[in-house]
Amino acid sequence: NVGEDVLDKYKNVEKKYSDGQLVRGYGEAKIYVIKNGMKRHIVSHEELINNYFGLEIFNVSHKELVKYISSL
Repeated sequence: NVGEDVLDKYKNVEKKYSDGQLVRGYGEAKIYVIKNGMKRHIVSHEELINNYFGLEIFNVSHKELVKYISSL
């Protein structure tokens, strides 16, 4: 078992998402793909299915999501 003191060290570690990973804010419908450290909104269900089918969508906090600048 891992002690609370060890777990506490990881509670504030922020995940950095890699190019091609999908993210969305908790409770939000918009899904974004990460590219070059920025987020790009996936505008349609067809785009999601055609380009990102089978990829995991990571739910992130609003605080974490706004750290990524939106790209076109």
